[in-house]
Amino acid sequence: MKKEYDYEHTAHLVSKAQLGDKKAKDELCHRFRPLVYGLTRTAYETIDHEDMAQVLWIVFLESLADYDSSRGLPFAAYVKKRLSQAAVDYMRRHEVMLKHGGVKDEETKDRLLSGEIMVDGVRQNWYEMKQDELTEGEVEQLIAGLGLTSRQEEILHLRMKGYSWADIHGICHLSYKNVHKHKQNIRAIVMKNEIFRNYFA
Repeated sequence: MKKEYDYEHTAHLVSKAQLGDKKAKDELCHRFRPLVYGLTRTAYETIDHEDMAQVLWIVFLESLADYDSSRGLPFAAYVKKRLSQAAVDYMRRHEVMLKHGGVKDEETKDRLLSGEIMVDGVRQNWYEMKQDELTEGEVEQLIAGLGLTSRQEEILHLRMKGYSWADIHGICHLSYKNVHKHKQNIRAIVMKNEIFRNYFA
C-alpha cells in the first residue's frame, strides 16, 4: 500500500486544483487512483467495490478542497489518512447492514445463507496489515517543515529510526544533559502532532 509521491509537484497540482484548474485536478485523480481502488480490495465478498470507490472519490475531492498546506502535513499523507478512515467506516456500515439482515438483494442473501460466499474471506484485509503511518519521504518532508535546527533534525531522525535516547547520546557525542535539553525543545514543537507523539513518551 505504501507509495512514494513527488511532493513538490503534488503540492503544485493541489494549489492549482484548489484554484479551479481542471487539468490539475484530473492529474491528481490519476495519481491517487491506485490508492482509491487499493482501499476497495477487501476480503468482503458482499461489498460492491465500484460503489465503495465512488464513496472514496467523494472523500478524495472533499479532502482536496479542505486541505491546508500551512499545517505542515503533505497532501499524500493527509488524503491517505482520510481515505483509509472512510474505507474502514464504509466496511463497518456494511457489517452492520449484514448483521441486521439488510442485504440489498435476495440472490446475495441466498448465497450468504448457503455458504457459497462469506462476509469475510480468507485473504487478509489491507487495514489489518501492520504498516507505517507515513512513508520515509513523507516523514522527511514533515520534519523539514517543523522549523527545527539542524542538530534537532538529526536527533529527531535518529529517534524515529528507533534509536534510544542513550544511543543518540553516543552517536551525536552529546552529554546526557544536552540530549535531554534537545529532547525537551523538540518535544515542545512536535507534541501537537500525533505522528510524533509516541517518540517522546
